[in-house]
Amino acid sequence: MIQSARRFLLFLSLTCAFSAPSLTQLQPEGFDARLFKAINRSLNPAKDGIFEWIDQGAIPAFFLVPITYSVVRSLDHGYIDNSSFLFLVTQSLSLGISAGMKAVIVRPRPFETLQGVKTKHEWSAIGSSFPSGHAAQAFSIATFLSLRHNSVLVTVPVFLWAGAVSYGRIYLGLHYPSDVLGGALLGSGIAILVWSFKEDLVKFKNKIFSSDDVQLFLGEQGGGYSFRIARISISL
Repeated sequence: MIQSARRFLLFLSLTCAFSAPSLTQLQPEGFDARLFKAINRSLNPAKDGIFEWIDQGAIPAFFLVPITYSVVRSLDHGYIDNSSFLFLVTQSLSLGISAGMKAVIVRPRPFETLQGVKTKHEWSAIGSSFPSGHAAQAFSIATFLSLRHNSVLVTVPVFLWAGAVSYGRIYLGLHYPSDVLGGALLGSGIAILVWSFKEDLVKFKNKIFSSDDVQLFLGEQGGGYSFRIARISISL
């Protein structure tokens, strides 16, 4: 348990290290700014493409994915099971910690400091720039689902989606690359931390709700999960 906590502190240290440019004036020709400009210059403000569509659905997905996951599992078991509980904890921590870091670090967004930035979806630019909340949420989802199901069929699609969401935030002119990298590290680190403490968290949940769960997860088959809806069995 102590080792897991130390690993998480390492993740937080790495994300804070990427915030160093925000403590002083960002150099317009620094590597972070140059990479941002190289990605952002291809944005066409008059036309929507795949990254605009992915970004448009990202915020609803951050809420709907954990909720849908919980609903599907509760249909099988008749209650919100331990995987769903841990998933909700992961997303809540990712949202709360990233929002707190934004409030403390207060890094200006690229369109606020650089000249000639093309932007879309400024309505989704909530708070300051570091870390990217979109990247933190997307990678916490991807990392948790990958750890939980331990299946290529789950891991590859969710990480491709998380990467596309994160890249899109730079492409749309809303974040620097270091914002996205910091958010990805933060979200992944939180998911790893929650997974490392899963037994303790479930015991705490059982104590609060006076539950007597003995088995950590139900319905496991070979490291994955099998659920049944309308007599159709699906294994992940």
